[in-house]
Amino acid sequence: MKVSITKAAFLACWGIAERCTAAGTGNIGIFSAILMDADSDDDDVTLSSTNIKVSVTIKAQGIEIIEPGKAVLPVARVSALFNKVRADEMTLEVRDGNATLLAGKSRYRFTTYPVNDFPKLPSAENGQPLFTVKSYELLRAIECGSLCASVKDIHPGYLGAAYFDVETGLNVVSTDKRRMAIYRADAGDISEDGKPTLLPMSGLRELRNVFGTKSEPFDIQVFSDDALAYFVSDNIEFSIRKVNEKFPRYKNKVPSSYASKVLVNRDEILAALECVSIVVKDFNRMVSITVENDECLLSGRAAEFGEANEILKCSHSGEPVKSHFNVVHLIEGIKACSGTDVTLSFDSKEMLPMCVEPASSDKFVYITAPVNPGEGVQEAETNNE
Repeated sequence: MKVSITKAAFLACWGIAERCTAAGTGNIGIFSAILMDADSDDDDVTLSSTNIKVSVTIKAQGIEIIEPGKAVLPVARVSALFNKVRADEMTLEVRDGNATLLAGKSRYRFTTYPVNDFPKLPSAENGQPLFTVKSYELLRAIECGSLCASVKDIHPGYLGAAYFDVETGLNVVSTDKRRMAIYRADAGDISEDGKPTLLPMSGLRELRNVFGTKSEPFDIQVFSDDALAYFVSDNIEFSIRKVNEKFPRYKNKVPSSYASKVLVNRDEILAALECVSIVVKDFNRMVSITVENDECLLSGRAAEFGEANEILKCSHSGEPVKSHFNVVHLIEGIKACSGTDVTLSFDSKEMLPMCVEPASSDKFVYITAPVNPGEGVQEAETNNE
C-alpha cells in the first residue's frame, strides 16, 4: 500500500478514528490501532477503529491512493508523527508489515500490525432501520435526554444509559431514580417495528464528539440489531454496543395535571439559584421554593454560615407552593430548557415531584423529586458528581 497525504485534511479524519481506539487506556494491542483500507473499488480510503464498546469507519479526506492495499497502524506513536512532522504533504508506504513515512526530507520507519489481526467490524447493512434525524437534533436530544444518566459505570446499567424509544415518535429518556429527563426529538422514517434501544453514556459521549465536528447540518440514519446501534452519515458509520437491561416504565411517571404552575424568566431563576447554591453547596444543597401572589421565594440555609433569600416576579396559577429540592438538580434541568421562560409545575402534595419545561416548547420535560428537609446531605447527592 502507498498513499499520499495532505496533513490538515487527513488529521481531522484520523483524529475521529483515534478517539474510538483503546489508546490511552494501557492497551497496546490491536484495539489501539487503526485500519487504513485503500483497497476499495471507488478509490475511497477508509479509517476504521474499535475499543469493543464503540466502533467507527470514516471515509478519509486529504489522502490519495498511489498503490492500493491495507495496513493496521499503531495509534500512539504514529499519531504523534502525523501531528509533529513539519511538512504539509506526506507519503506513507507499507510493505510486508513495515511502514515508511516520507515528509519533506525526513524519513521515518515503523512496524505495523498484521491486517488479519484486525477484527471484522459489524455493519449497519445487517441492521434494522429505526429512524432518520438531523445531526443537530440528534445532538440536542442526547444532550437533554441523557441529562439524568450517570457518567459512571454503575449498577443497574440503565442508570448510566439513555433510552431511545421509537414506539410513539422518538423519545430520548434517562433517569437516576430521583429525576427523569425526556426529549421528544424531531425524526423521520421511524420504523413501525423498531424496538427501543438502551445505549451507554460512554458511547453517546463519543458519538457527540464524532458527529459534532461538522458545523453544517446533515442527515443521520440510525439502525439496530440485537447487540449494536449504528449511526450512519454520508462519510461516517459509528456503532455503539447496547446495554442489555430493561429500562423502567417512564410514561406513567409524567403527571397529566398539576395543582400549581409557575412561569418565570429562565435567566433570572438560574442566576438566583446559583446564588443560593453558593450558600448551601457544602451543607445540604437544598433550596426551598415558596410561591404565592405572583412572587417566587428561593431560600437556602447553611449551619454555621448563613442563609440566602431570592425573590423573583413570576406568573402563578393554582394553589400556593411550598417545597424543597436539590439545587444542583434544579439548575441542571433549567439550563437544559431553551427559550426565555420556563414553567415549573407542582402537585398539591408537598413531597411529589416537580416538572420543569420550556414555556415555548413541549419537546423537553424534566421531572425532579423533592428533598425531605430532615434527610440531610446524602439525600441531595447526584449520580453525576
